[in-house]
Amino acid sequence: MSKPEEKVVSRLPSAAACAEDPTNAVDRLRDDPEIRRALGLVLMQQAMKALEHAGEMKACCHLQAAIDSLLGRYADAIPPNTN
Repeated sequence: MSKPEEKVVSRLPSAAACAEDPTNAVDRLRDDPEIRRALGLVLMQQAMKALEHAGEMKACCHLQAAIDSLLGRYADAIPPNTN
């Protein structure tokens, strides 16, 4: 507890600013690289489902390779006999 004569100061003034201005919070989320990457991954996965449904298997394989690259799973790490 704080003493009556001590002034209580918020430790996160930026959080208070976000609560006051919700558009500011949205802009911060939009500019966050991790969130942009996650949204991109979700869109790529949805596109892959649409390509599979359309029978575009070659494009689907290319998109899967892009998803693997984004997630850090590289085809070079797969032994050649399974590639």
